[in-house]
Amino acid sequence: MNTTDILVLGAGPTGTALAAALASRGLSVAQIDPAPERPWPNRYSAWDDELAALGLSKTAGQRWPRSEFVLPNGRVLALERGYAALDGKRLRTALQHALVDVRLGRVVRVSHHADSSQVELADGTQAEARLIVDATGHQSPFVVRDGPPAQAWQVAWGAEFANCEAPYATDAMRFMDWRAHEASDEDPRPTFLFAKPLGGRRWFFEETQLIGAPAMDLGLLERRLQARLARDGVNGQFDGGIERCCFPMDPPLPVLDQPVLGFGAAASLVHPATGYLLMRTLRAVAPVADALQAGIAEGRSPRDIVRDGWQVLWPPELLDAARLLRFGARTLLAMDREQIGKFYEAFFAIEPQSWRDYLSGDLPAGPLARIMLQVFAASGVATQWRLARQGLGDPWPLLKGIARLAAN
Repeated sequence: MNTTDILVLGAGPTGTALAAALASRGLSVAQIDPAPERPWPNRYSAWDDELAALGLSKTAGQRWPRSEFVLPNGRVLALERGYAALDGKRLRTALQHALVDVRLGRVVRVSHHADSSQVELADGTQAEARLIVDATGHQSPFVVRDGPPAQAWQVAWGAEFANCEAPYATDAMRFMDWRAHEASDEDPRPTFLFAKPLGGRRWFFEETQLIGAPAMDLGLLERRLQARLARDGVNGQFDGGIERCCFPMDPPLPVLDQPVLGFGAAASLVHPATGYLLMRTLRAVAPVADALQAGIAEGRSPRDIVRDGWQVLWPPELLDAARLLRFGARTLLAMDREQIGKFYEAFFAIEPQSWRDYLSGDLPAGPLARIMLQVFAASGVATQWRLARQGLGDPWPLLKGIARLAAN
């Protein structure tokens, strides 16, 4: 059996990007996925500046020069930050590398030895590699995590409409619209509208629960979206393109001393307060690939090399930041619609670069604590009291963030 340097499980954007980066560094790389040619959906989105920083601007299918955030009282906050919807085919082309050996298969078992690891596929065949990277998503059975299962989830139901007239700006992406949805249901928890003009009288609308424990039923979100669009006088023809999503916002963090390196959702890289994942993971591709390539070149043991990869993804300051972000997410979880509006009004009142950095998801704990204190200072007394009560209930993440801030 031939031994590959690195075997990447999963052929989505994050696994493909890392496999390509490793191949470009001269390593032999194989990639296994049950459906490696499955089209990537055109639902991936990103802030335009983050896309440009990664050299991926040409993968955008559409761009909007600005974004809008709508408070529960109907006030529109104009965010002078462009947004882009990625074209799945362009993104795949940009991230692929010709020397990656892409294989069809479903991994059912992984075993580890001193100098290599083996995977067994559902059809009984095997593959061997020095290292295994798991990029199969948050449900991966091969990455060991430390802590209780996820409790909080983000769920959304969306669809495309054609020949549509909508009372929203056509040159802006409606990032979040927190106005009441007008649907009659018994769940008091707030949801928001995501509205994306696609051109030619086509729109994509989505109703989203930002964070909930437990997750809302998708059928309820569909009904809320229908009621919201009817209230706003949106008329158009449902044109398919349905999107349903449900993923954990607080997955347990990974154990950093294990023989498999997780990547993307499998490494719990999701932003606990926004659900963002793709751009943060793509920013980690180069440093992780460098660490793995250096370890192999130095002849280190697979376990040590994987440990190096985990340290790139989760150094102590980012682990502290993750716990601090989860503290913030729990605060959002407890807010009603009016409280969310007041919180976000304070959030977007701080210096724009600060809220952009917060949304990135890869700030160390010290700078992150500084931003959270800025939001606290910009909040009204009622919001400050709520944030303070949350902090008193679980003070350790915030105290560690402030300690790192003071140390810097």
